Amino acid sequence: MEIQAAASALTNSTNPIQLQQIQQSYGLFAIITMICGIIGIIFQTWTIVTVWYIKRMHVASFILIANLAVADLLYSLSLLFFGILQFIYIKISLPILVMSVNCHISFFLIGTNYGTSIVTLTFISYDRYKRIITPLSNERSHNRRIKYYIILSWLLGTIVGVLISVTTIVDPYFPFTCDLSYKLGLVSVQVIYTMIIIIFYLLPIIVILIFYCQVISKLKNMTRPGVSTQEQRRAYKEMRKSAIRLIIGITVIFILATWPYWATTLGLIYTGANFMSLRASGKIFEGTIAGFSTVPIMLTAFINPIVYLIFNKSLRQDMIATCCRRQHQDAMHLSMSNLENSNFIHTNHISINITKAVNEKSFDKGYNYLTYNKQH
Repeated sequence: MEIQAAASALTNSTNPIQLQQIQQSYGLFAIITMICGIIGIIFQTWTIVTVWYIKRMHVASFILIANLAVADLLYSLSLLFFGILQFIYIKISLPILVMSVNCHISFFLIGTNYGTSIVTLTFISYDRYKRIITPLSNERSHNRRIKYYIILSWLLGTIVGVLISVTTIVDPYFPFTCDLSYKLGLVSVQVIYTMIIIIFYLLPIIVILIFYCQVISKLKNMTRPGVSTQEQRRAYKEMRKSAIRLIIGITVIFILATWPYWATTLGLIYTGANFMSLRASGKIFEGTIAGFSTVPIMLTAFINPIVYLIFNKSLRQDMIATCCRRQHQDAMHLSMSNLENSNFIHTNHISINITKAVNEKSFDKGYNYLTYNKQH
């Protein structure tokens, strides 16, 4: 009732100056969204192509990282289209139905990306733990387990996406924004988000921390058979540090990027508020800050590949090699084309010379024959 009363008073309470401020802030938000989407598409595609084409990347951890990149790629595409439609609506009005569908699809993909990502990160930590604690496990069963990981991560991610989508609505007074929906009832929304935060945020973080503490402890004391020289020991030590930095870096950044969104959402649902009621009560600054709590989640779409490049030397070299390999293939194709053209021209030139020589020889023979007959 309080939200409905606040919404009905919103039209009268929002003066042109406040409306302009809101449009400017969300115009900036739309631009940031589009930039994040474009950069995310480039980086995630780069990661997927690298893992796909480089054979030594066909191991469990990198396959799961590629699965993470696929989820981020879909999310980056949704960010791009959401930002475009949001920016267009701010400049020229669109049908509210378009923006409503945009909100539901975008938040479905946000939820799917989040659920798939957190489950995949949990599986990565478990896989690293299993591979280090029991390194002689059956490779076939291990590969089968990876398939189950990927299927289960997308299944759970889709469930999170559906739950977040059904609790999202387009703001009827500012259709260029999306808002929390209490159509299912305040208690139902509180239960949904509380369960999501417990099952898909707190528990995975605890599990990941436990597994990685065990992994780090094991890696620090691990020795590899056949490593005898100082240079080999140094290289092996650097490889272990690189693996530790990568898995910790991805997890820490993901946790830091997602907690503002969940903290803001909990604050809203347990006070029975949403962005519309904050603006209606004149709390423009609070509403804007709450709206920008989703920005860190958007940043993970292109921060994760940068983390891969910084913290893992092997993946960094392979990602760079993928670009160089493509350029090398183009250069080789161009050089082969030039070589074929050169051979064709050279062959034609030889053919012309041979034909010319044959004709000249035939002409000489004919001329000599006529001259001989004339003389005799």
